[in-house]
Amino acid sequence: MPIAFLSAFCQKVELLDSLRRQLPNEISDSLKVEILNELSWQLRKSDRDQALSYAYHAEELAKQKGLKGPRATALNRLGEIRKLSGEYDKAVAMFRDALTIERTIGNQYGVARALNQLCIVNKNLGNYSDAIKQGTESLEIFKSLGKLSNIALGHNALANAYKQMGDYEKALIHAENSLEIRVKVGKKKSIAHSYTTVALLNKRLGDFQSSIDLLFKALSIWQEYGDEFEAAKTYTNIANNHFELNNYDSAITYNLKSLFIKDSLGFQKRKDVNFNNLGVIYGRTNSPEKALTFFKKGLQIKRDKGDLDGVSFTLNNLGNTLYSLNQYEEALDAFEEGLALAKTSKSKAAELELLKGISDTYLKLDQYKKSIEYSNRYIDLKDSVDNLVQESIAVRRELDKEKNRIEILERETKISIAESERKSILIYSLLTMTALLIVLFFYIYRSNRLKQLALIADKNEKISRQKVDQLLKDQELATMNAMLDGKEGERKRIAQDLHDRLGSMLSMVKVHFQSVEENLEEIRKDNLTQYEKANSLLDEACEEVRKIAHDMNSGVLSKFGIMPALEDLKRSLESSGKIIVNILGFGFEEDRLSYDVEISIYRIIQELLSNILKHSKASEITVQLIKKDNNLNVVVEDNGVGFEWEKRTMGMGFASIEARLNKMDGEFMVDSGKGSGTTVTLNVPLTLSHD
Repeated sequence: MPIAFLSAFCQKVELLDSLRRQLPNEISDSLKVEILNELSWQLRKSDRDQALSYAYHAEELAKQKGLKGPRATALNRLGEIRKLSGEYDKAVAMFRDALTIERTIGNQYGVARALNQLCIVNKNLGNYSDAIKQGTESLEIFKSLGKLSNIALGHNALANAYKQMGDYEKALIHAENSLEIRVKVGKKKSIAHSYTTVALLNKRLGDFQSSIDLLFKALSIWQEYGDEFEAAKTYTNIANNHFELNNYDSAITYNLKSLFIKDSLGFQKRKDVNFNNLGVIYGRTNSPEKALTFFKKGLQIKRDKGDLDGVSFTLNNLGNTLYSLNQYEEALDAFEEGLALAKTSKSKAAELELLKGISDTYLKLDQYKKSIEYSNRYIDLKDSVDNLVQESIAVRRELDKEKNRIEILERETKISIAESERKSILIYSLLTMTALLIVLFFYIYRSNRLKQLALIADKNEKISRQKVDQLLKDQELATMNAMLDGKEGERKRIAQDLHDRLGSMLSMVKVHFQSVEENLEEIRKDNLTQYEKANSLLDEACEEVRKIAHDMNSGVLSKFGIMPALEDLKRSLESSGKIIVNILGFGFEEDRLSYDVEISIYRIIQELLSNILKHSKASEITVQLIKKDNNLNVVVEDNGVGFEWEKRTMGMGFASIEARLNKMDGEFMVDSGKGSGTTVTLNVPLTLSHD
């Protein structure tokens, strides 16, 4: 036994011996009842039978002598012992009797104490509505009394009640309030209880390591005070957290430590929890034989306690373990016994598990009709349970409303004159505060309204400026497009003039020179060389005019169409060795597009490729053109970093593309996202060219 445990144990023994020595002495009845109550309290965890004996003796003596306060304390002691033994129905009866006496004598502290205990017991019985109501009333009384340690106790009880309801947020609020107060007060045992409560909530929320850390803090306090009972419970909780973390060796170790302490204290009836835990752990670690041993030990304790629910759940675990060992007949016996007990105790949860186990076992035994029968019973019961849950929720809500209404009426009828005066003062104060709040509200409202109006005016001004800027940009874009179109037309016109007019005139000059050649004999020999040189220069001029006309008429695009022009562009881009360009075309075998459409589409693709090279960090580009019926579809796709299209600013590049497409009654769509490349799709209605 650790030194701290031994020291605390010795101190406790000395206290008990001192109290027992006083009992045979000639003392007053009230002092005797007080000593009996104290003995009961000190022994409630270590020697429950002796504690019950002292408490019953105190209650009987106090009743005989008319000592109402001490009798209420004795009833509280009896309720506490029954609670620790898991006899919650008996505990409720004791605490209710204590509450009645405390209300009768007007002992507010005693009322709050009894309500706090009722909150804890009703929580264990699943009567959550009663538990919350009683816990809340208890906390309010403790607050009115101004006792910090009791306020912390009230928060702790409500934390546990909300935890059982599954409302972990409210539970955590009350648990942290309790811990904060207890740290201020400095009572280590109370702090240890709060550590445990917060730790169990952390476990529920999946933070198992934090739960373990808090439990070890609590354990050090229990060891310091020699409270082996609480230490045993803490070891069990630490083991459960290690189980959730799959630290099975640690889980086994701490369960065994808890069992060792319970053995030393003689708490045989509380060992079933650890036996069941060990059974589950060994089942999880593929040691079903060991699991069977511990499940059977736990089962025997639950039978001795008369815990029908516990027996049925343990039989279910036992059946599942036998099933895993292929011992189907023995598993079936365990499941069926558990099912009979579950029906007796009306435990629907256990009944569902057992019906499923029986159905699975009959299936392994090739008794298919039986398997289907129990499977159908499982389905029917599950549907029934789901419906009952919904109905019970609705009924409980209505009952709670009715109870609240009755309680409100009772409280109102008991209001004293002094309370009425206090309320009147409070009402006047509230009215004054309300008037001030109304004035303040309108002041704030008016200030906010003025601010909003100023913001709206500023926003409208910004919108107007943006509209003007956009109009200027649109006008600039239209001018640029017109200039581009004008340049394209001018280039074509000059090329045509060079070809048709100047070319024709030079051809006519050539004809005249040819007519002169027929009379060369008549030309003087000294002019012949000059003539030949002029004729050669004329041939060169005709050839140069033809070349200029050809170059100005857009080269490959003008002569061969858009697909060869794009191939030429592909070769130019790939010559850098930094990017691959794929050009795909469908439907261009026969008719060409009109020149205006070809040059516009070519310029758009040029713009898109330029954007890709500047911004995308792409290594490959695919350009696909599909001409079908009277429609042209163009897809430009890259494998670059992409961008968020919705958050882009409309630069001149996309604005130019949109302007060209609008001129052709076309449309475009952009599909892009960060890290996923970009795909631009164009759709343009066509008029075909037959040049």
